[in-house]
Amino acid sequence: MAHTLDHTAASAGVLNRIWNAIVTMGENSARAQTVRMLNTVSDDQLDAMGVTRAQMVQRALLAGEM
Repeated sequence: MAHTLDHTAASAGVLNRIWNAIVTMGENSARAQTVRMLNTVSDDQLDAMGVTRAQMVQRALLAGEM
């Protein structure tokens, strides 16, 4: 029985590391970086550009840039 529990714990550890790697890749993707950058733009700056935050995000994600 102990062998089964050790095997299950080891499997959970491997799956956890795989999941963390996937999350890290997503957080470091170009799109995630673009969204983080857009979050630093103030509402006043967006008003000066004549766009809403939703429009800016849509443009950035569709074009792959800002």
